[in-house]
Amino acid sequence: MVTRLFLSVVFVFALLPLSAEASIVIGFSDKADWTGVKFTPGETGANLIGTVGNDASLAVSVMSDLSMLAQGSNTLNNSSGTSNPLYNTNLMITPDSFVGFRDFQQNLDFNSVDQIVKVTVFYTDSDGLNPMSTFENVNFADAPNNSDRYDVFTDAGEIITKIQLESVAGTIVGSSKQIRISPDSVVRVPEPSSLVMFATLLGYCGLRRRHHR
Repeated sequence: MVTRLFLSVVFVFALLPLSAEASIVIGFSDKADWTGVKFTPGETGANLIGTVGNDASLAVSVMSDLSMLAQGSNTLNNSSGTSNPLYNTNLMITPDSFVGFRDFQQNLDFNSVDQIVKVTVFYTDSDGLNPMSTFENVNFADAPNNSDRYDVFTDAGEIITKIQLESVAGTIVGSSKQIRISPDSVVRVPEPSSLVMFATLLGYCGLRRRHHR
């Protein structure tokens, strides 16, 4: 009897789907399909809003503990001058009008010999559930061809909801020269009509179940 029960439990667990391992890659890649995040030139503040390309429906928030200046449409500097750091403690980049993205790239400029940045990625699974985070200390001294950019992308459909930068050791980040997101990787907020259809479908399924009972 005990043996039969044990085999039954093993069989049930064998039927359950295996949870996918998170596959967040932080480092350097040769991916080329990117669209720059554009800011309003001359705008200042500790929280600046840009858009992915010219798509006003894809707004991105960049937040620092210091006042920033949008130098042109791509570069973010300290509003007190380029010789000052872009942030003291951390810089946060989040989608402002959409759910998230799966590919991300940023170019950085340094005012120090040390060039190590702790990149923390906040993300969910592919269904927008189970919030998680992971981090990597990115050393730009290891970047191929003296690259000044790093990349973040997902391999298992996870949705990135925030990128956080922190300086390591004596690193001073002077500016963010470019932020890029792959438009094909953007996860948008569902349209209200889609939500209504989904709710209607759920209600219909509930009525059918009650009817068959």
